[in-house]
Amino acid sequence: MKLRTYFAVILAAIIFLLTAFLGISISRISSAKVEMESGSSLSGLAFQMADKMDFFMWSRMGTGGCSSAF
Repeated sequence: MKLRTYFAVILAAIIFLLTAFLGISISRISSAKVEMESGSSLSGLAFQMADKMDFFMWSRMGTGGCSSAF
């Protein structure tokens, strides 16, 4: 095997390994960020729904006939 061929094979292997490493690491980082963003978005949505439900329940509490007995 010639020296030029040997260096080309080594360089190709290094490029392949570096590309695989960068692809895996970027994939893990991006999936973690997406999970955090979706979690915080769902948390905010749950808070808004609970707030609206509380407001609705308290507004209904004053209009009922049973509440005047208390």
